[in-house]
Amino acid sequence: MRIVFIPQFLLVSLLAGASGSRPPGQETKNSQFDLPVTFKVLSTSYCVGDDGQFIFTTLRVHVRIQNQTKRPVILCQKYVTVWAPRLFHVGADGKRGDVADRTMPDTLGLFDPSYPKNLRSGYAIVQPGAPFELDSDTMLSTWFPRGATKSKGVPPPGSYLLQVTLRTWSGPPTEPSILREKWKSVGDLFTGFLDSDLVPITIDPPEALPPCK
Repeated sequence: MRIVFIPQFLLVSLLAGASGSRPPGQETKNSQFDLPVTFKVLSTSYCVGDDGQFIFTTLRVHVRIQNQTKRPVILCQKYVTVWAPRLFHVGADGKRGDVADRTMPDTLGLFDPSYPKNLRSGYAIVQPGAPFELDSDTMLSTWFPRGATKSKGVPPPGSYLLQVTLRTWSGPPTEPSILREKWKSVGDLFTGFLDSDLVPITIDPPEALPPCK
């Protein structure tokens, strides 16, 4: 395992290929919550790390969560964000191949104790058939193709399929069950992770790159 420090992010490269565990108190998407996620890339910027070995790609994405359940879904507006991107190789048939990027954030077991407690001001109540939309930044790392040593677990620039995972809760892991019961007459509180659809993306940094700040 190799830990790479990046401004505003702590990324852990899982060189052994393990998927990593998600923070406690957050269920994964299941049949109770039909919440498909789509997104589009709004902008792309690049910078190079201090050692000159890695290129960091920052993507601004617009995300849409569609509530296809039969009840209102409650989302904490403070916490819904892109938690991790994942790159896949493009197969010969144009479909998803193997995982190319095995990088994921590490929360170090920390959570935000100041979670919103007011349903009306801190949460979105998404009605059946309605969307919840947001813009969010996410970061990818690739190894520098000119003179750098290829790094296992970190892909080179190129064309891939991109998937983003949304995190919807960063508060205390014990609170969702309490809030879910309290607000069940209004809707169903969702505090899990959601995986998006796949979007083609090409990582093509320019020759001259600014240093990462």
